[in-house]
Amino acid sequence: MIDIFAIEQEIQTMTFTAVRAVYTDCTITNATIAAPSKFPCLGVVLSDNGTTQSMRDSSGEDNFHDITLRVDVWSNQVNGKQAEAEGIMNIVRGALLSHNFRQVSCRPTSDINNATVYRITAEFTATVDSNKNIYFRK
Repeated sequence: MIDIFAIEQEIQTMTFTAVRAVYTDCTITNATIAAPSKFPCLGVVLSDNGTTQSMRDSSGEDNFHDITLRVDVWSNQVNGKQAEAEGIMNIVRGALLSHNFRQVSCRPTSDINNATVYRITAEFTATVDSNKNIYFRK
């Protein structure tokens, strides 16, 4: 049986640690939020997971799961907010790619309620097993 939430927490800790090494004042969240109260802010949440059907065996146990992480980065700097958000996202991207994740998308996300904030949203996917190994997923 896979403890998907323990795996999510380990991945979040790894990415948060990498970002905090460079952006010491970055606010971190592991919850879905509409907008942060402090900036810059990084959010990493598990947005999807399910059994990897092609890896199912006769035991009936879910030994492999396909997972998708949603990563949001917000910045509200007066000058350089896009560069700050991209810098944080590049650290997250490097950390996740080095752990066999594949980037599915990365795009600026408009906030019509607050044009002073720059936001980037990305999705990363991988397959994980019950031993917490992470495999590249096509």
